[in-house]
Amino acid sequence: MCARTRSFQFIEIYLPIILCFQWPSFLTLTLRVKPDKDVKIEVDRIIASFRKLRKRKVWDVKRGIFSIEIVKKRDWGWFVHLHALVDSKWIDQAALSDVWRNITGDSYVVDIRRVGNPKLGLREVLKYQTKIWELNEEDKEFVEKTFRHKRFINSFGIKKPENPNFKKMKCKICGGNLEIMPDEVPVRRGGNP
Repeated sequence: MCARTRSFQFIEIYLPIILCFQWPSFLTLTLRVKPDKDVKIEVDRIIASFRKLRKRKVWDVKRGIFSIEIVKKRDWGWFVHLHALVDSKWIDQAALSDVWRNITGDSYVVDIRRVGNPKLGLREVLKYQTKIWELNEEDKEFVEKTFRHKRFINSFGIKKPENPNFKKMKCKICGGNLEIMPDEVPVRRGGNP
């Protein structure tokens, strides 16, 4: 199943929930790029670090959905970061950065900002986990093999609803199955969903 298909599925599942967020905010957490680090270890590291962050005092968040994104930088190796749409009244960015550095030991670049349109924030979180089209064949094969059964999208403080009555269609790009709500456009022409 292609990333676009997964993205549409998750948007339809989580959109009714995030529209109820009282204070939707978009969060980005990064790990320092280390050319010699194994990307699989770094993905596990950011997930474990995020779990620790959610137990810290600075974390005043009710619920959220997050995704892990990996990007290949030509001379630097793999860049691993986390995007989240969270329901939080306020998180001080400087304090968040200090706590993130304390947890990771070397990474402090974070961003949190209020979202005007929760649906666009959700799309940003869910759009893709890697820019597969930017990778050479060797890296594509590596990503597909290494992360085949890895969960890159998750939520906390949310009970995932049962899938509503989805309509099945074929993706015009990859030919995979699309499951979308009736009256939704399955593939937008040009750009990312």
